[in-house]
Amino acid sequence: REKFPLQFLVALAFAWFAAPLATHEVVPSFGRVLDVIWLTFVMVGSVNAFNFTDGLDGLLTGVAIIVLLPLIALSPTSALLIAVLLGFIWFNAHPARVFMGDMGSHAIGAIAAGAYILYADVWLLPLAAIIPVVAVLSVVIQVASFKTRGKRIFKMSPIQHHFELSGWPETH
Repeated sequence: REKFPLQFLVALAFAWFAAPLATHEVVPSFGRVLDVIWLTFVMVGSVNAFNFTDGLDGLLTGVAIIVLLPLIALSPTSALLIAVLLGFIWFNAHPARVFMGDMGSHAIGAIAAGAYILYADVWLLPLAAIIPVVAVLSVVIQVASFKTRGKRIFKMSPIQHHFELSGWPETH
């Protein structure tokens, strides 16, 4: 309850200043107000998608490196975060000794979304971040199924925990 309104406010403030700076037209011919609304949605969605992806040793770190890699030459922040994540994964690979938590996963999601908004086409973010998108979709499907039918589709969501409970080792 407390996190979401704060995420929304911070994303709205970022979107207000980022919309005119975006290198590509965000929502063609809809104007700045709809751009700000759309970018706010992208930021909040990205932050939460990256948060859902966290939970297994090194998963979010590896995914974030892959998501940010296409922007390494365009965004200095992406290049810096990739370097930081490479250092972090040294200690966070299985078995993890350092945990990221919400603060880390939210920051990584925000930086990834911000980099795609400012330095690339924001519509490429869901393609680059397909694993966080699938994690969010698995949670949405699980909750919708349980609320409407009273049955779960996955043993646990997000989906990486379903695979873990199905016998896949955490390292796979």
